[in-house]
Amino acid sequence: TRPTSNASAIFAQSVGGGGGNGGDSNVASTGGDYNANLTLGGSGAGGGAGDIVTVNAIGDLSSAGDNSAAIFAQSVGGGGGNGGASSSTTTAGGSVSATLILGGAGGVGGVGGAVTVDTTIAGYNTAASAAVDAPSTAATILTAGNNSQGIFAQSVGGGGGNGGSATSSSDSDEDATDPVTLSLTLGGAAGEGAIGDSVTVTNSSQIGTSGDNSAAVFAQSIGGSGGNGGASTSSSSGGDYSATLALGGAGGAGSTGGAVAVTSNAVLLQTSGNSAVGILAQSIGGGGGNGATSNSNTSSTGSSSGSASLALGATGGTGGDGLQVDVTTALGSVIQTSGAHSMGILAQSVGGGGGNGGASNSSSDSDDGSTDSTYTATLGLGGSGGSAGDGAAVAVVAAGDVTTGVDQSTRPTSNASAIFAQSVGG
Repeated sequence: TRPTSNASAIFAQSVGGGGGNGGDSNVASTGGDYNANLTLGGSGAGGGAGDIVTVNAIGDLSSAGDNSAAIFAQSVGGGGGNGGASSSTTTAGGSVSATLILGGAGGVGGVGGAVTVDTTIAGYNTAASAAVDAPSTAATILTAGNNSQGIFAQSVGGGGGNGGSATSSSDSDEDATDPVTLSLTLGGAAGEGAIGDSVTVTNSSQIGTSGDNSAAVFAQSIGGSGGNGGASTSSSSGGDYSATLALGGAGGAGSTGGAVAVTSNAVLLQTSGNSAVGILAQSIGGGGGNGATSNSNTSSTGSSSGSASLALGATGGTGGDGLQVDVTTALGSVIQTSGAHSMGILAQSVGGGGGNGGASNSSSDSDDGSTDSTYTATLGLGGSGGSAGDGAAVAVVAAGDVTTGVDQSTRPTSNASAIFAQSVGG
């Protein structure tokens, strides 16, 4: 007789598959007057899209266990695959040693599909091509467990894959004549996140929840976050002339959360648990991925020697925007919450934060103890941070009553605004 968990009355979900990871690439060479290495990490594949999810329900629904929303409707895009790593090693090189190393790019995320939940008679008749008459009393939706919303509707864009790292090491033979070593490494660029699509809830059922974290109506769209760029490391040593260049992979851009609209014509929405909002409606942009670090080190020896080292940290990805959020309740309706942190209506549009720029480290050395002339050049530049996303317009039209903040012992509870409407940039 113990209530079972993860047992929604209606569970509707579309999930795109994750993209495959790119393959790694590794090359090693030894000896030879002239050495040239090229290695490319494989690119990650893009994530699959979540499709449209639609639920029309006009009857009574209930669940008793934890993690058991009465109606669970969700579309999720798959994450992009990670780029493959790439590495190259050259030892005892001859007169010229050159390497070019590219990390694989991360795959883009798959989009989340549009999600619609409608518990009205009109919506059901349209979807089913029926002519059902409105009942004399409204249908009821009841949940008793924790994390068990009356209606849960969500669209989530897939995150971008991470870029593959790139690493190279080149070393010239001490016996070679006027040896030259050159090394260029590029970390793989990260994949972009994908959009979360629109979420629409139209409700006429009376809803009651008694568990914690159990909103009566939960409607949310989240954009996918960008992946992190691939790190880059390059080193060369032993030649009369050595030069290295390392570029970190850029962070992927976050994507937009979709528009969210909730319309409730229900006579009563009631919650009694903590952190159990009457109506929660959110559009959240995905965060930008972090730019990758770069490390470049070079040293040269000889009667006349020179070394140059350049390291550039990568730029962070931009954050995605949150889109418009609308909440409307009918005249004569009542929203009532009694637990702590249980707002009546929480409507929010939030832009995603920009990714951090990548650090850089660069060093060069030219010395044989008795040279006529030596030359060294070193430059390291950190990457710029990505710009943040914007929050959009938030509109709440509450024609009915909203009551919060009184628990079963009549002690007033905290952090329980009747209406909390907010637009926040990342």
